[in-house]
Formats: sequence, structure tokens, C-alpha cells
Amino acid sequence: MEKIKRTKNESKQSEYFWTWHPNIGVGEFSFGENIVSFKSKWNISFDTFNSDIGWSRYEIKDWDFFISTEKEKIVALTSYKLFFFKKINLIGEKFKKFLEFSQLAQEGESDIVEYDNGDVQEIYDFQDGLQLYIEKGNIVCASCHQDM
Repeated sequence: MEKIKRTKNESKQSEYFWTWHPNIGVGEFSFGENIVSFKSKWNISFDTFNSDIGWSRYEIKDWDFFISTEKEKIVALTSYKLFFFKKINLIGEKFKKFLEFSQLAQEGESDIVEYDNGDVQEIYDFQDGLQLYIEKGNIVCASCHQDM
């Protein structure tokens, strides 16, 4: 995966906005907050509704970031681009390196998913509501929810 070069200021700004705070949220997006309060500040568009669980999903297209809501309250946050933890962007990071520095306990066994395009990913759940998607040893997606 190609590393994106950023200026120091861009990197600090990205880290601020996309840092995971366990059981709180990512950046300024906190679990339980109403999505409406963010629509004017961010380029948020409706993506899909999952009738099985009653969640709506919104996307911030420029950031490849998804916000899942239940009755307009934030319940889960997912990123395919930037997701910082302990000052490291997990997206694109080696999974083995994450296991070494994170000190988070894995919950249960991993799941394996094969997508229509042939990609195969392992999905791991960790304490504090973190879920990581691994492809060929690299983290390709990070998602979080409030761990009750």
C-alpha cells in the first residue's frame, strides 16, 4: 500500500480529526451524538439503510469515512483511510505491528469474509469496541462502536 506524504501541519490535523478514543468515538464524532449537528460542518451524505438492524449509514466521501446511526444517534464509525490510535494511522499498518503496540485484548475468534471481487479479509474484534479488517497482513479498515 502506498504511503501518502503529508506536510507536518496536514498530518497533525488529520491525526486530530481521525483519532479513535475508546468507547467515546473518533475525533469529534462521539457515540450517542445526533448526526444532524455534523451535517453543516462536514460533507456528509446518506449512503444506505439497513432494515435488519434499523441503522442508517452516512458517508464523508472525501475521507472514506462512514457514520452509522440509529434514530439519528451515532452508534458506529468506520474508516478506510485514516484511523489513528496511539499516534499511528492503523489503515495500511501491518496487523502484527498493531498487535505488538496496541495492548488491546482480542475478543473471540476472527471471521473470514470473501467478497464478490475475490478479496478475502479477516475480521478481528478487540476490547473497547474496535474491529479491524485485515487483508494480506495489512489493516484495510477500522471500525468502532461503544462497548457496553
